[in-house]
Amino acid sequence: MIGSSHKTSEDLIIEYLAKRPQTAENIHKNISKKRSISLQAVYDQLRKLVDSGVLLKTKTKYVLSSEWTEKLRSLFVVSNGPIINEGESMTYTFKNLKQSDAFWKHVFNAYGQSTIPVCMYNHHCFWLYLYEREQSEIDHYHSYKKKKQTAFFLIGSETSIDFEFKKQYGDNNFKVNCKKTKIIKSVDHITVMGDIIINSQVPESIAKKIDNLYERREVLGQDFIDQINGITESITKVTFKIERNYKKAAALQKIITRDFVILAKDKKQLLF
Repeated sequence: MIGSSHKTSEDLIIEYLAKRPQTAENIHKNISKKRSISLQAVYDQLRKLVDSGVLLKTKTKYVLSSEWTEKLRSLFVVSNGPIINEGESMTYTFKNLKQSDAFWKHVFNAYGQSTIPVCMYNHHCFWLYLYEREQSEIDHYHSYKKKKQTAFFLIGSETSIDFEFKKQYGDNNFKVNCKKTKIIKSVDHITVMGDIIINSQVPESIAKKIDNLYERREVLGQDFIDQINGITESITKVTFKIERNYKKAAALQKIITRDFVILAKDKKQLLF
């Protein structure tokens, strides 16, 4: 399916052509990097997509049909988060972290406004290392620069891998700080947007295992990523809570941003 981690050859062709028109040979060269497929098979797929109106052929190049993309766009409406009044909350449960992370991004996109600074807390940002979620996480980190929005991300630990994350992904928009703290529990993974608070809670036993792994390891590598996934794949329940609470949101913003330099444009948007 287009946009998912499980793609057909047709999906890969469409996603590749979304960037620019290409020849069949270039399409084959690109698709071959991800799966074994013959040039003839690519031609067969292109012919089907042209016949179905998804693609157009102009001389030697193929291009996405704007009529098809407009029809596709019309199928979707802007997603909205649940309507929550001050003092109210809603709780969901998920069977694994991948489902929880995907729902987090759905809710974030529903509530997020580019004019409001985002405040986040993780004891360790292990979400980046979950199988099939890496690119989604990286895209999210980079999105702040594109939107010219500020995110204050406090990591509540000071291991070498935490600092490596800060070095690799922190910038002038996605601001990252590593500092040990016991004010927020290690099971809580908090996002604050205005007076909306999102909290993904993992089981305490899992949080302890992840913390022990971070404390033992000095270098990020594939074996570390495999161990993170080995630990998190045993999760059978993730609690996901959304609440609207002005006073609590202001307190969390203050805790998270305490050691950051806050520009005037962001200061006036924060609640404290």
